[in-house]
Amino acid sequence: MSKERPILFNADMVNAILSGRKTQTRRIVKPTKDRNGSGCHLAPCEIAGEVNGGDYALCPYGQPGDRLWVRENFLYLMHGDVTAGDIKYCASIDSRSAAGSKNPGYWWRKRPSIHMPRWASRITLEIVSVRVERLKQISERDALQEGIGLVLADNWPDPKAMSEAVAKSRRAGFKLLWESINGSDSWDTNPWVWVVEFKRVEASQ
Repeated sequence: MSKERPILFNADMVNAILSGRKTQTRRIVKPTKDRNGSGCHLAPCEIAGEVNGGDYALCPYGQPGDRLWVRENFLYLMHGDVTAGDIKYCASIDSRSAAGSKNPGYWWRKRPSIHMPRWASRITLEIVSVRVERLKQISERDALQEGIGLVLADNWPDPKAMSEAVAKSRRAGFKLLWESINGSDSWDTNPWVWVVEFKRVEASQ
Protein backbone atom coordinates (compact mmCIF):
# COMPACT_ATOMS: atom_id res chain seq x y z
CA MET A 1 0.00 0.00 0.00
CA SER A 2 1.35 3.40 -0.95
CA LYS A 3 2.05 6.01 1.73
CA GLU A 4 1.98 9.80 1.88
CA ARG A 5 4.67 11.98 3.45
CA PRO A 6 5.23 15.76 3.66
CA ILE A 7 8.17 17.45 1.93
CA LEU A 8 9.36 21.07 2.08
CA PHE A 9 10.13 23.25 -0.95
CA ASN A 10 10.98 26.96 -1.15
CA ALA A 11 9.00 29.38 -3.31
CA ASP A 12 11.28 29.12 -6.37
CA MET A 13 11.09 25.33 -6.35
CA VAL A 14 7.32 25.37 -5.88
CA ASN A 15 7.00 27.60 -8.94
CA ALA A 16 9.29 25.25 -10.87
CA ILE A 17 7.07 22.29 -9.93
CA LEU A 18 3.90 24.15 -10.90
CA SER A 19 5.38 25.08 -14.29
CA GLY A 20 6.45 21.48 -14.92
CA ARG A 21 10.16 22.29 -14.94
CA LYS A 22 11.07 20.43 -11.73
CA THR A 23 10.72 16.65 -11.53
CA GLN A 24 13.67 15.78 -9.25
CA THR A 25 14.88 16.75 -5.79
CA ARG A 26 18.11 15.97 -3.96
CA ARG A 27 18.36 15.61 -0.19
CA ILE A 28 21.36 14.70 1.96
CA VAL A 29 21.55 11.06 3.09
CA LYS A 30 21.84 10.70 6.85
CA PRO A 31 22.96 7.56 8.71
CA THR A 32 19.97 5.45 9.67
CA LYS A 33 19.35 2.56 12.03
CA ASP A 34 19.93 -0.98 10.90
CA ARG A 35 16.56 -2.64 10.24
CA ASN A 36 17.72 -5.85 11.98
CA GLY A 37 17.28 -4.22 15.38
CA SER A 38 20.95 -4.47 16.31
CA GLY A 39 21.10 -0.76 17.19
CA CYS A 40 23.86 -0.19 14.63
CA HIS A 41 23.67 2.63 12.10
CA LEU A 42 24.23 2.23 8.37
CA ALA A 43 26.62 4.68 6.74
CA PRO A 44 25.45 6.59 3.61
CA CYS A 45 27.60 4.37 1.38
CA GLU A 46 25.93 1.26 2.81
CA ILE A 47 22.51 2.80 2.30
CA ALA A 48 23.46 3.62 -1.31
CA GLY A 49 24.35 -0.01 -1.96
CA GLU A 50 21.01 -1.28 -0.67
CA VAL A 51 18.83 1.36 -2.28
CA ASN A 52 20.56 1.20 -5.66
CA GLY A 53 20.17 -2.56 -5.47
CA GLY A 54 16.41 -2.10 -5.48
CA ASP A 55 15.62 -2.07 -1.73
CA TYR A 56 13.86 1.24 -1.07
CA ALA A 57 12.82 0.59 2.53
CA LEU A 58 15.61 2.83 3.89
CA CYS A 59 14.48 5.91 1.98
CA PRO A 60 12.77 8.41 4.33
CA TYR A 61 10.90 9.96 1.39
CA GLY A 62 9.25 6.72 0.29
CA GLN A 63 9.48 4.37 -2.65
CA PRO A 64 8.11 4.38 -6.20
CA GLY A 65 4.33 4.71 -6.06
CA ASP A 66 4.30 6.58 -2.74
CA ARG A 67 3.16 10.19 -2.62
CA LEU A 68 4.62 13.41 -1.25
CA TRP A 69 2.50 16.41 -0.34
CA VAL A 70 4.29 19.73 -0.60
CA ARG A 71 4.65 22.08 2.34
CA GLU A 72 5.20 25.73 1.39
CA ASN A 73 4.77 29.14 2.99
CA PHE A 74 1.07 29.94 3.17
CA LEU A 75 -1.55 32.40 4.40
CA TYR A 76 -3.89 31.46 7.23
CA LEU A 77 -7.21 33.21 7.76
CA MET A 78 -7.31 34.57 11.31
CA HIS A 79 -10.20 35.99 13.32
CA GLY A 80 -9.96 38.57 16.07
CA ASP A 81 -8.15 41.81 16.74
CA VAL A 82 -4.86 42.46 14.97
CA THR A 83 -2.18 43.21 17.54
CA ALA A 84 0.90 45.34 16.92
CA GLY A 85 3.03 42.20 16.89
CA ASP A 86 0.89 40.62 14.17
CA ILE A 87 0.78 43.57 11.77
CA LYS A 88 4.04 42.51 10.09
CA TYR A 89 2.49 39.14 9.16
CA CYS A 90 -0.56 40.61 7.45
CA ALA A 91 -1.08 40.72 3.70
CA SER A 92 -1.85 44.08 2.06
CA ILE A 93 -5.60 43.70 2.61
CA ASP A 94 -5.05 43.19 6.34
CA SER A 95 -4.17 46.79 7.07
CA ARG A 96 -7.52 47.78 5.55
CA SER A 97 -9.29 45.16 7.63
CA ALA A 98 -7.57 46.43 10.75
CA ALA A 99 -8.57 49.98 9.82
CA GLY A 100 -12.26 49.11 9.77
CA SER A 101 -13.25 47.57 6.43
CA LYS A 102 -16.27 45.30 5.88
CA ASN A 103 -14.74 42.40 7.84
CA PRO A 104 -12.52 43.98 10.49
CA GLY A 105 -12.38 40.78 12.52
CA TYR A 106 -10.71 38.68 9.78
CA TRP A 107 -7.15 38.95 8.48
CA TRP A 108 -4.51 36.84 6.78
CA ARG A 109 -1.36 35.75 8.58
CA LYS A 110 1.69 34.34 6.82
CA ARG A 111 2.76 30.96 8.14
CA PRO A 112 6.06 29.10 7.50
CA SER A 113 5.99 25.93 5.42
CA ILE A 114 6.83 23.65 8.35
CA HIS A 115 3.41 24.44 9.87
CA MET A 116 1.32 23.72 6.76
CA PRO A 117 -1.32 21.03 7.48
CA ARG A 118 -2.09 18.34 4.93
CA TRP A 119 -5.49 19.78 4.02
CA ALA A 120 -3.92 23.12 3.01
CA SER A 121 -1.41 21.61 0.58
CA ARG A 122 -2.15 22.29 -3.09
CA ILE A 123 0.56 20.07 -4.61
CA THR A 124 0.77 16.28 -4.46
CA LEU A 125 3.65 14.38 -6.07
CA GLU A 126 4.03 10.69 -6.90
CA ILE A 127 7.49 9.15 -6.59
CA VAL A 128 8.68 7.66 -9.88
CA SER A 129 12.15 6.48 -8.86
CA VAL A 130 14.64 6.64 -5.99
CA ARG A 131 18.41 6.29 -6.04
CA VAL A 132 21.47 7.36 -4.04
CA GLU A 133 24.55 9.00 -5.53
CA ARG A 134 27.24 11.57 -4.81
CA LEU A 135 26.07 15.17 -5.18
CA LYS A 136 28.60 16.01 -7.90
CA GLN A 137 27.34 13.16 -10.07
CA ILE A 138 24.46 15.37 -11.17
CA SER A 139 24.36 15.73 -14.95
CA GLU A 140 23.23 18.63 -17.10
CA ARG A 141 19.98 16.75 -17.77
CA ASP A 142 19.46 16.13 -14.06
CA ALA A 143 20.10 19.82 -13.29
CA LEU A 144 17.42 20.69 -15.83
CA GLN A 145 15.02 18.28 -14.08
CA GLU A 146 15.91 19.97 -10.78
CA GLY A 147 14.25 23.06 -12.22
CA ILE A 148 17.42 25.03 -12.88
CA GLY A 149 16.86 27.70 -15.52
CA LEU A 150 17.33 31.38 -16.21
CA VAL A 151 13.82 32.04 -14.92
CA LEU A 152 15.08 31.37 -11.39
CA ALA A 153 17.41 34.37 -11.69
CA ASP A 154 14.45 36.77 -11.57
CA ASN A 155 13.92 36.28 -7.83
CA TRP A 156 17.48 35.44 -6.82
CA PRO A 157 19.27 37.51 -4.14
CA ASP A 158 22.08 37.99 -6.68
CA PRO A 159 20.37 37.65 -10.13
CA LYS A 160 23.58 38.42 -12.03
CA ALA A 161 25.50 35.61 -10.31
CA MET A 162 22.68 33.15 -10.95
CA SER A 163 22.36 34.15 -14.61
CA GLU A 164 26.12 33.83 -15.17
CA ALA A 165 26.19 30.42 -13.47
CA VAL A 166 23.31 29.03 -15.54
CA ALA A 167 24.78 30.49 -18.73
CA LYS A 168 27.94 28.50 -18.01
CA SER A 169 26.02 25.28 -17.34
CA ARG A 170 22.92 24.12 -15.52
CA ARG A 171 25.17 22.15 -13.17
CA ALA A 172 26.81 25.44 -12.19
CA GLY A 173 23.38 26.90 -11.53
CA PHE A 174 22.45 23.92 -9.37
CA LYS A 175 25.73 24.29 -7.44
CA LEU A 176 24.81 27.89 -6.63
CA LEU A 177 21.32 26.84 -5.55
CA TRP A 178 22.66 24.00 -3.38
CA GLU A 179 25.18 26.26 -1.64
CA SER A 180 22.53 28.92 -0.98
CA ILE A 181 20.47 26.33 0.90
CA ASN A 182 23.14 24.15 2.53
CA GLY A 183 26.13 26.47 3.03
CA SER A 184 29.12 27.74 1.05
CA ASP A 185 31.22 24.57 1.43
CA SER A 186 28.36 22.08 0.99
CA TRP A 187 29.13 21.40 -2.68
CA ASP A 188 32.82 20.68 -2.09
CA THR A 189 32.05 18.07 0.59
CA ASN A 190 30.23 16.09 -2.13
CA PRO A 191 27.80 14.28 0.19
CA TRP A 192 25.72 11.25 -0.65
CA VAL A 193 22.23 12.40 -1.65
CA TRP A 194 18.83 10.92 -2.20
CA VAL A 195 17.69 11.53 -5.77
CA VAL A 196 13.90 11.41 -5.77
CA GLU A 197 12.23 11.67 -9.16
CA PHE A 198 8.54 12.50 -9.16
CA LYS A 199 5.53 13.53 -11.21
CA ARG A 200 2.75 15.87 -10.20
CA VAL A 201 -0.60 14.28 -9.36
CA GLU A 202 -3.71 16.15 -10.46
CA ALA A 203 -6.23 17.02 -7.77
CA SER A 204 -8.80 14.50 -9.04
CA GLN A 205 -6.42 11.54 -8.89
